[in-house]
This record gives sequence, structure tokens and C-alpha cells, in this order.
Amino acid sequence: MGEFNRAYELAGRSLDAAIRFDKILEEEFAKTPVAFGRTIGEIQHDHMLVLARVHDRVKREDPDILEILGFEDPVTIVKTYEQGFPRAYHEWPSLHAIFSNKPGYIMFSRVGYDNEAFKPLDAIEVDDADIGGGFGYIFYKGQSVSEGPIYHRSPEGIAMPDLGHVTNPNVWEEGLAGQSRIWRAEGKSKIAVEEFLHNEKQYHDYVSAVMAYVTDLIDDLKDSGAIDEEFIYDELYFNQSLGVDENGDPDLRVSLRSAYSGGEIVPLGDNPFFIATKVEGSNDLAIKPNTATAGGRAFAQVYNAIPKKPSVSDYPDLGWRADGLKATFNDAGHEEDVNFPRIDARDDECYLVYSVDEDTVDQGFAPLDAIEVSQAEFIWLRENERDEQMGITPPPFPPELAHLDQDVGAPRPQAGKPKL
Repeated sequence: MGEFNRAYELAGRSLDAAIRFDKILEEEFAKTPVAFGRTIGEIQHDHMLVLARVHDRVKREDPDILEILGFEDPVTIVKTYEQGFPRAYHEWPSLHAIFSNKPGYIMFSRVGYDNEAFKPLDAIEVDDADIGGGFGYIFYKGQSVSEGPIYHRSPEGIAMPDLGHVTNPNVWEEGLAGQSRIWRAEGKSKIAVEEFLHNEKQYHDYVSAVMAYVTDLIDDLKDSGAIDEEFIYDELYFNQSLGVDENGDPDLRVSLRSAYSGGEIVPLGDNPFFIATKVEGSNDLAIKPNTATAGGRAFAQVYNAIPKKPSVSDYPDLGWRADGLKATFNDAGHEEDVNFPRIDARDDECYLVYSVDEDTVDQGFAPLDAIEVSQAEFIWLRENERDEQMGITPPPFPPELAHLDQDVGAPRPQAGKPKL
């Protein structure tokens, strides 16, 4: 690990360039209508389109700004993985506004694998003691700074550079993947996985419907007399969760609070919908339908129809015993030493990820009809998916994974740990 950002307070020519750039930003965003009812992904997509439009306009009208602020001068970032192949990206500086009575800006410049970073003209490097913050905020010399950049470019994946000429390369070490064996579900194993995923979606859809039903009940509580007069005119908000208890039965909990009383817990009295019981050691209330009332019986019909939460352990053929033999089951459930996979579904593929140790990594277990893949292949595809979700162009496949490139018909290599 090393240093990955350097911060600069813009001054002189870089400050002047940032002011001009910010003016164009404001003009372009003013042309963009405010859209309601959009998803976060759609809003982010539209935001990046505006930033791209700003970049193109500045390049036409005042290209010196881009040069002064480094928006066309990327550094190369390298990420490494314990069980996977390294990835490289071009990244650019990001511009943040200082909220003050006069224009001010902080620029964060990424530090590349060669330990180089872009320094804006006339800018002053920020001392670590002068900048700080926490989740959702940044402060610089007592002034608030925009936590999100007012301008940035999305990283772009590139081919891995040769690190041999760098004495102490500055690379980003991703969290260790741990020891795993991974299969791509096919045939019978894919049928089992798809059935599980279908049942899981049905379960979560029903849970969402139950929670919406409970939300409507909470909204009706003020009229039922269940809310103390102290809170009757307050705006109420609440959290709810639906899990399973030790017997596998639904465990529905709510926590009702007052928005006007510092988040004070609002007690619930008798009501025509449910019976609330305080959960020991928490502020939650466990609720069950009040079957003595018509409203409670209506709630019971919804509550009692909650299906059993599906589990991968419902599919014995996917279980892997610690000694490498196929799992065996009895009426009481599965054996304690059975290892069930984490299911990772992406696009049309489903992967079965088994955590293993050195003693079991080479044993001869395989899920029915499944095809084993290396951790390197799995990690690469996972990171590609994450990049695409963030609007980032992934790096090209390394030669060892050329068989994954749809444009290249290379033979599939043997599964195993890559040499980095």
C-alpha cells in the first residue's frame, strides 16, 4: 500500500482556470431539467453526460483550462489481488469546491504506480493537518469542502504497464479473496441454483409486500388510540425488519420513533392490528397479529402466508463435506460439517463459491455438471461487472484469460492460482 491522493489548494493560474471551468459547469447544469422519479443509476448516468458535455465545450472554447487543471493528463493506477490478475486504469484529478464567501477549490490528484501525481499550476500542496473530515463531509482550514467532486472523469481500464522499471511501485492492494474453489453452475447444478434464486426472489417480494402492509398499519395507528397523546401530533418514522426465529418462523420487528423529540422511542399500546412485545436488550418491538380483532385477522392472513425463507442448504447436492465426500442428510437436517456455497449470479451465469482451507482445496468434490473456474477468472469477471455498474470501461483481458474475450477463441487454461 502507499499514497494514493495528494491534495492541492488552487491558486494563481489554476484558481483562475477553475473559476472559468466552474462557470461553464453552472451554465450546462442550468440547461439540464430536474428529473423526478428516476433511479439513482439513471441520475448518475445523466450527471456524467452533463460532465462529458462540459468537457467537450471547454475543449472547444478554452482548451487551456483542461491542461492547467490536468483533466487530460491521467496517471496510471494499478490494483493487485491476492488470487487474481492485476488491473490498470487511467485516472484524472477531481475538483472540489470550498464553501466560502470567495471562490476556492481543492484538487485531489491521484498518485500513480510510478509515484507521480499531477500538480496544478501555482497550486499549494495541502498539509495533512489542515484537511480532514468523516462520512459525508470534508473540512479544510475550518471551511467546508464539497464531499463529492464538482467535476471528475470516470476511470478507464487500460492494459497492464510494465512495472519492472519502478523501484517501489505504488499499487492498490485489494482485500484478500481467501481460499476458495469456484464452479460455474451448469446442467443439474444450474437447475438447482435457478430454482433457489427463483424461490429467494419470491420470498423477498413477499417480504416487501408484508413490510408495505405494516407501513400502512403504522400510518393508521394515530387514529386507533395506540399512540400516546404526547406524540399524537408528531411526525413518526420507524424501522422494520423481517427475519426468522430459532424455529424458522417469521420474526417481524418494528422501532417507532418521533421526528420531533430527538428520535425518542414511541411506545405502542393496544391496537386493532397487532400485539407488540418489547425485545429484551433493544428498542425493537416484536409484533404478531392480534387475532381477536377483524383488523388483526386481516393482518394474520398476510403474516401467516409468509413463505419459508429459502436456503442453499435445501439443495443437498450442492453441499460439500469437510472430508471431500458428498454430503448425506437425514430428517433432522444437514450435517454440521457440510460446506454450502455462496451463490454469485451475474448476467446469465451463476457461480458457486466454496470457502475452503489448505486441507480441502485439492479434494475431489464437484457440484453436479458444474465447471470449475480459477479464482483469477472469477475475480476478473466480478471486477468487470463492478466497473460496468460504475460506468467504467474495464481493462482488456490479460493473455491468461483470453478465453473469456468473446473476440478471441483461445483454449481454456487449467484452473489454478496465477503467477503475478
